[in-house]
Amino acid sequence: MNTVMKVVKDIEPQIVDQGYADDNCTMKLTIRQSQMPVLKSRLEKILELKIIET
Repeated sequence: MNTVMKVVKDIEPQIVDQGYADDNCTMKLTIRQSQMPVLKSRLEKILELKIIET
């Protein structure tokens, strides 16, 4: 979680929703389309993270 939050703080997407259940954390972010490749690239390096695009 600390790694994810570091990326979020560096790139500054808007956190729309955040939730916790058991050992899982979910976070819904919005970001400018032009910044999406950078955010996605950084987050994909985190092994235990699952990205769902809507």
